[in-house]
Amino acid sequence: MSTQAFGINTGSSFDDSSLGNIKSIKQIALSQGWLVDCMKVTYNMADGSTKVGNHLGSGTPNVTIDFDSSEVLIGVTGRLGMVGYYSNDPYLCSVSFIILNHATGKVREAGPYGAGGPSSSYTESPIFNIAGEIKCFSGKLLTESSDPTNALTLMFPTSQVVGA
Repeated sequence: MSTQAFGINTGSSFDDSSLGNIKSIKQIALSQGWLVDCMKVTYNMADGSTKVGNHLGSGTPNVTIDFDSSEVLIGVTGRLGMVGYYSNDPYLCSVSFIILNHATGKVREAGPYGAGGPSSSYTESPIFNIAGEIKCFSGKLLTESSDPTNALTLMFPTSQVVGA
């Protein structure tokens, strides 16, 4: 199974597929500023219930993206690292979500989130993108007592991306 990781790839691992039979994403809540610090994802389960993958660490969400029942996540794109900051490490500094409404055929973009630092620090940051229906998230959450206090790494195993 191939996995692509975007971020510093350090911290405690999480895999929301362990929540069970996930039907769709209901909501993504992010804590973002200069970086994408952490996230909490609410999933609609196949049995009609909801479950939450909470990867907030010490962060508090300041952005919420709601999905209606006919919407699916079909892509994630963003930037890694901030030239001249955080030792030039490849922190997840910006992320956008591409969402398709199956009922209407309309596509919307939520984001970019993060990128709260000086704009010049992002112009040379590497860009990443994942295309395909994303059923759930995996990754790592770094929590530190120093700056940055939270740092998110997103991972996309091919088993969690339909059509990858």
